Amino acid sequence: MMRRADLNDLEKIYQIIEETKIIFKNEGIDQWQNGTPNKESIKENIKDGGYVYEENGLVLGFCYLQKSEDKNYRNVDGDDFIYDDYFIIHRFCVDPERRREHIATKFFNEIEEYAKVNNFKSIRLDTHKDNIPMRNFIKKNNFEYRGIIMVDDVIKKAERMAFEKKL
Repeated sequence: MMRRADLNDLEKIYQIIEETKIIFKNEGIDQWQNGTPNKESIKENIKDGGYVYEENGLVLGFCYLQKSEDKNYRNVDGDDFIYDDYFIIHRFCVDPERRREHIATKFFNEIEEYAKVNNFKSIRLDTHKDNIPMRNFIKKNNFEYRGIIMVDDVIKKAERMAFEKKL
């Protein structure tokens, strides 16, 4: 089930993110390789809108649902975002030890239900062009590609593929 994250979840969330960073590096995905997310940014995400997915009391996934405007989404090189009343999914990840157990799908279904219950009209997210597993997951979940956005990636601006799903 999905629930609001709290600081007691920080170590497990950090572990999941660090293990995911290693997988990205090993797969040649230049995402999360420049020092973020780190413990401080995760703490801020938890306070501002962090959510975990858990089963049997075990935290298996994390995401940050940003309900405020993200300046990185103001300019998209492609189609404009077309829906208001949205939130953005950031840092979506699941425990690599539990891959292939459909945790991401279960978590995402609960995020979508949360959006509908709270009267959001769309969900936005972005990912690195080389993150093929996430791009496939996004496609499977009926998101529409909107174009390229530039995000602050600590060292430099970085391209991300941006998507939106109408609810």
